[in-house]
Amino acid sequence: MEVSSSTQQLMADLRQVQNRALIGKIQSGNVPGGYGVYISTANQYLVFYNNDAKRQYDAVSSIVSRTINLSSKVLLNQIGSSIFFTPPQPTTYINGLENSSLVITISNSLITKTINIRQFGLMDIQ
Repeated sequence: MEVSSSTQQLMADLRQVQNRALIGKIQSGNVPGGYGVYISTANQYLVFYNNDAKRQYDAVSSIVSRTINLSSKVLLNQIGSSIFFTPPQPTTYINGLENSSLVITISNSLITKTINIRQFGLMDIQ
C-alpha cells in the first residue's frame, strides 16, 4: 500500500509541475524559468522552481515550494536526479539534459513500482 500511494503521489507531483510549466504559472509576480522535482534522498523529494536559466535543481538558487517525506519503509532510487519542465511547451530536462529519459523505482521489501519519464515529458507507471 505504501509503495502504491508513494508512487501515485510522486506521479501527481510530476504532472503538477509539468502543468505549471505548460500554463506558465506565476510565482512572486513572474513566470519562472521552469518547475521541477528533485529526488534528495531515498525517502524524500523536493518540488521546486527556478527563476534563472538553470534547467535542474540547484541548492543555492532553486526555490523549494514543498518537501515531500515518504515513509521510511519506501525507497526511491535515482537520488540526486532532477526532473525539470520549462514553459511554454513544456520542454523536459532530466539532470539538465533536454529530452532525456529516466526510470524511477519506488520499492519496499516486497513490491516495486516504476515511473518512466520519457522524451518530451511522457510519463507512466508500471
